[in-house]
Amino acid sequence: MKSGLTHTDNIEDARVFYDYLVHKRIVRFYPHPGRNAHPESLTTFDLDLSTKHTYDQVAAKVGEQLHNDPTHLRFWTVNATTGNPKASVKRGQSQILQTILNPPYSTFSNNNQRPDSLYYEILDISLTELDTKKALKVIWLSEGVQKEDIYDVLVPKNGNVDDLITALIKKGQFDEESKGGPIRVYEVHSNKIHRELPKTHPVVSITDYVQLVAERIPAEDLDAPLSEFVTAFHYHNEPSKSHGIPFKFRIKEGEKFSDSKKRLEKRMGIKGKNFEKIKFSVVKRSSYSKPHYLQDGTINSPFQFFDMTNKLQMM
Repeated sequence: MKSGLTHTDNIEDARVFYDYLVHKRIVRFYPHPGRNAHPESLTTFDLDLSTKHTYDQVAAKVGEQLHNDPTHLRFWTVNATTGNPKASVKRGQSQILQTILNPPYSTFSNNNQRPDSLYYEILDISLTELDTKKALKVIWLSEGVQKEDIYDVLVPKNGNVDDLITALIKKGQFDEESKGGPIRVYEVHSNKIHRELPKTHPVVSITDYVQLVAERIPAEDLDAPLSEFVTAFHYHNEPSKSHGIPFKFRIKEGEKFSDSKKRLEKRMGIKGKNFEKIKFSVVKRSSYSKPHYLQDGTINSPFQFFDMTNKLQMM
């Protein structure tokens, strides 16, 4: 166990010393398992601290233990039931260790929290800079809708979707849009496309209640009029049981659905027997309970609304 007192903390006043003993708290610090670059190289340790310590003072003690810049540390509370990280700790002038470990209000958001431990995260940037950014989780589709890569990106709070795409390209080490092709971003809610976001859309307007999905725009979609696109989603047995990642699909006027299926196979990235198991249907917006299944000879109309169902295997 490492004491919170160092050679710079010598106490010569008895009243100060007893005050320290009254407010002494042993806190265990765990490396955050999902937010540190190399968690296996980090250690769990105990520190003797004072409940009067401010956020910055706690960070200084932890930084000394880790030999890390304290301005690049963020702390997370611990769920008392699961032992997992619960919520990030807000840095503030009035925030002290007492209020961090024992929040003053018994609300749903701060109960069920361990009063003797915290997770720590080593940041690439300072907390001050982090406060100017919005953290977003983006699902990147590189091969149809079957391969999903998840990226956590930081975008300036005064930025827009174009800045989000720039951050995503940097994080995923992708080719720039000028080389790899344009990227589109859309919001997903309940496994259905909610809306495609224009590049000027402010990131502060993106809520935590939607999924963000990004992909390269397929070559056949470029320069096509909006009237030729439908949104497609996956469901099991009935449209209300949606799942998976939805996508946009181009409908070509007068094309037989048998030919559309060939394009769908490429668009979805599903091949062979797995694709053959899928049944396709049209689901009208006004009546999601009655899907109309399509046959290979069906002639496409851009006014149809496509949907996919797989009764033999969950997609």
